[in-house]
Amino acid sequence: MSSCYTPHISPYFPISTSVLLFGVLIIIVRFAYIVTITGESCNLGGFCFLPENFNFVIAGTGTGFSTANRAVESTSAGPSQPYLYTSKDWIKAVHFYSDIFHDLVSEGYLSAISKTLCVETPNGEDVFALKEIGILDSIGIYQKASKPLVISSKENRWPFDENSFDFIFSGGDRLDKASQKRPLDLTVSEIQRTLKPEGFFVVHVSAKDNYSFNSFLDLFNSCKLIKSLDIEGYNSSLPFIREIVLQKKGGSEILRKGSDGNSENTCSVPGYKRDLVRNAESLIKEEPLKPWITLKRNIKNIKYLPAMADISFKSRYVYVDVGARSYGSSIGSWFKKQYPKQNRTFDVYAIEADKAFYEEYRVKKGVKLLPYAAWVRNETLRFEINHDPGKKVNDKARGMGRIQPVKSDSSSESFNGEVNEIEGFDFAEWLKSTVTEKDFVVMKMDVEGTEFDLIPRLFETGAICLIDEIFLECHYIAHRMGACCSRESYGNGVDVEDAVADREQEDDEEDDAIIGDYGARVRLYGASKYTSMYTQQGRKVTNQDAMTVWEEFAGDKDMLFCGVFDGHGPYGHKVARHVRDTLPSRLSSAIRASQNNSFKRRDNKGKGKNSDDVNENQGDEDSGDYDDSSSLLLSSWETSFIKSFKEMDEELSLDASIDSFCSGTTAVSVIKEGNNLIIANLGDSRAILCSRGPKNQLVPVQLTVDLKPNITSEAERIKNSNGRVLALDQEPEVFRVWMPDEDCPGLAMARAFGDFCLKDYGLISTPEVSYRRLTDKDEFVVLATDGVWDVLTNYEVVKIVAYARKRSMAAKLVVKYAVRAWKIKYPGCKVDDCAVICLFLKNRTLLTRSFSELTQVSVNHSELEACSDVSLAKLENYSEVSRASLNHSEIAAVPRRFRSKKRGEISENAKTYLNSDENDCPPARLDKVTSSGKFPRLRNVLSRRKSTKDHEAVEAW
Repeated sequence: MSSCYTPHISPYFPISTSVLLFGVLIIIVRFAYIVTITGESCNLGGFCFLPENFNFVIAGTGTGFSTANRAVESTSAGPSQPYLYTSKDWIKAVHFYSDIFHDLVSEGYLSAISKTLCVETPNGEDVFALKEIGILDSIGIYQKASKPLVISSKENRWPFDENSFDFIFSGGDRLDKASQKRPLDLTVSEIQRTLKPEGFFVVHVSAKDNYSFNSFLDLFNSCKLIKSLDIEGYNSSLPFIREIVLQKKGGSEILRKGSDGNSENTCSVPGYKRDLVRNAESLIKEEPLKPWITLKRNIKNIKYLPAMADISFKSRYVYVDVGARSYGSSIGSWFKKQYPKQNRTFDVYAIEADKAFYEEYRVKKGVKLLPYAAWVRNETLRFEINHDPGKKVNDKARGMGRIQPVKSDSSSESFNGEVNEIEGFDFAEWLKSTVTEKDFVVMKMDVEGTEFDLIPRLFETGAICLIDEIFLECHYIAHRMGACCSRESYGNGVDVEDAVADREQEDDEEDDAIIGDYGARVRLYGASKYTSMYTQQGRKVTNQDAMTVWEEFAGDKDMLFCGVFDGHGPYGHKVARHVRDTLPSRLSSAIRASQNNSFKRRDNKGKGKNSDDVNENQGDEDSGDYDDSSSLLLSSWETSFIKSFKEMDEELSLDASIDSFCSGTTAVSVIKEGNNLIIANLGDSRAILCSRGPKNQLVPVQLTVDLKPNITSEAERIKNSNGRVLALDQEPEVFRVWMPDEDCPGLAMARAFGDFCLKDYGLISTPEVSYRRLTDKDEFVVLATDGVWDVLTNYEVVKIVAYARKRSMAAKLVVKYAVRAWKIKYPGCKVDDCAVICLFLKNRTLLTRSFSELTQVSVNHSELEACSDVSLAKLENYSEVSRASLNHSEIAAVPRRFRSKKRGEISENAKTYLNSDENDCPPARLDKVTSSGKFPRLRNVLSRRKSTKDHEAVEAW
């Protein structure tokens, strides 16, 4: 019997092995814990946010950058780059982006309340720069496979909702570099998806980018180019950068994308549909004489799309009745019996707010009732059930009342019939979620005036292109004044053509001057030697502001006309443009027809001179005082203005192509003839003059009075004509003009062209005419609509224009500052349209000559001797150094990258004197005075100027 040896296996590991395994377990658990709390386990290719604790402590000071050691500490620096935020390159980049963002703020593309996103920013220089200048709602995003990662996301989709950001930035040519790892069109798609309509995207690209300029722009099909310029970079790898500013299109131009990149129940309006709408405009503008599609005699005259084209290729057939009323009103009597359906079964939706019809629809098969009010958003509405002037019997009037949002104070509303509250829903969004472009959709809309809100909304959201055939009844002034000219509807009741094509028309306007009556040079926008013009549409469907400049007006080479017009009401944009194109012609004819000698300047001092030197010999007399000859001159001009304005208003009343019954426009205009300035004002637009005070300071002079209804003389005239002047409870500071027995139209001015619904109740079109004799102290005139004056003071406007580095940019700067002020003062409110004309009264003084030029020009000894002590003494008195840091609002028009970090600056007075005829001191002589002790303050400025590296600071000032 054999035996074998079986070794004994101990159930216990050696102590050393157990300790080793326990240590490994601790390491694994610790790593898992770290992964859990920091999110470092993001999938490969996920998107990483810069941490929320991206806050920096600056060594030595606590805020700002230390000039001692430039050391920066950060709680969010990764372990692989512990000294990232102490590097000079990083600090230099922050300074560079701070200057970039300051410029974008000054140009109106960025503001303190903007919600911003920085794309492809691994180190966060741009995010920190935004927060440094006060834009706190800023975040960065970057795609990488290595830790630390904070938030994971799908590879091709950012973790943000649509329309999340006001401003998106990509710097350092990072967008092009990212395209090497990920298709650029995917990034572009996400930028356009997350950027708000009318938001701005700014990108920096190098000259070596992978895409050509046009190909790059073609990627952004939902954006339009605002500007492109070349700037210097901040390191040797990118010595030159092209900065491109794009703005996301608003309204019907927007093409939203789904997560898969395909269209999601929405589309851009195709060209053929735009053409159809444009051709249908004349029909939409006309009020039906009889009850429309339901009248049997009209049915045979209606051309239906299914009777002219095959619709069998559609996947689904839908009929939407908005304002359905009873079943027999249109669904039963018209659509079921008369509409050619090509043997197709239609899904029928009835949208009706009146509860009286709900029971009838319960027993009707094949009809889905939506017991709500179609509206532009989800909110509670008031519904006036049985008040309709055309129906004497209440039952027949049901479903034909006004719908408007609920106000906090119900006492301010005036209803004559039964009023219920009803829930309104966003009809455009519902339509996009219910039907697709593959469906055949027929819509009937009869909503008693609400169409002026709903139709623009359909275009804004792109839902209009989901509708194949639309039957629309428009409700006009004759039967429903409150529906189209109430305060809520101002600016919304525009032609559907204009809702789509207005921006295209603006882009197509001629920038070059055209020839007008008697050889005048006519400009609608742009700039010339003596004028700067700019207008910008607010957040409405169309720009209702208009403007024009006529040089060599009425055949006189020394005469110039400027006019700004602010339209209001459903067709205010058309009224404003018509007055812009017609009024100057009438006025020039009136001037030429006049035989009064007072039109000619009796003082021959300026006769024969052109506008280049018209101000050289102007006197210093007070422009507020003028003699009898000036009174005669004013009387003659006043006669011509009043006559022309009267004829203009009469023409509007007879023009059937423009509905000006409840639409109109303001008009502020000036004529400059030599030293004479004649001002005519109608409404609440304004003209101001910039003059110089005794110490050469800027002095704004308001040339016109805002003709509001609360002015005593205006209010008395209106009340004597049975009109009413009162303010709504929600706007106690805004007085409006109302009809005697109607809460309509609520016009916020006492004089205007058009608005014939109020012409019998105190509204007039007679302008307020005034005169001013110009002196050599007067610098420029600014004309602007109330979109500017509502948010900027006269002095603020004067400063912006005076400090503009280029005259041609002055008007645009005013508009950009006004837009920014609107967003800051009234966040969430619609920005008003703005239009500005700057008229400069004299040749531009060369105030932009830098001090480096003054000290580097070589001159001979005889030129130095020509410099008198009188001139040096004046410069000494002017050259005071400011001891206080400048307020940002005073120098916001100057790009920060050109501002001096030093306090020593030559004053504005010194620069004016340097370029005046009184100064006989050659520029180079100034460099010599530093060696003498006679002029210490001037020497102080010169020495400070030499010590700074920023030689362009004075040039910018």
